[in-house]
Amino acid sequence: MAIQSDGKIVVGGAKQVGFVTVFAVARYNADLPVGINSTEENKNEITIYPNPLTEQTTITFSDNEYHNIQIRDILGKEIKTISFTGRQLILDKGEMKTGIYFVQTMDQQKHICNRKIIIQ
Repeated sequence: MAIQSDGKIVVGGAKQVGFVTVFAVARYNADLPVGINSTEENKNEITIYPNPLTEQTTITFSDNEYHNIQIRDILGKEIKTISFTGRQLILDKGEMKTGIYFVQTMDQQKHICNRKIIIQ
């Protein structure tokens, strides 16, 4: 698996079938929205920049309320939980490895916002 400079994800693999090796490569767009669309207006809107990131990124909230932030890896394993009140949070890469992560924020009214981040 590799992440290209344009943010696209390339995955390849091989399998031995008898005396023949079968090889496949797939390239995915990493900029597609993640999550479930809701007909209700999302009041917990966030932006994340820069994304992809190398060392840190800034999460900007649409309000100045309390937020519970969960970061999960591509397999859904919880990596980090942060409680935060304010408009901007600087998120350090810390010990997170190169890959795709999902950020979920929830405000006091239980409005949820999901975003994807890529660490290069």
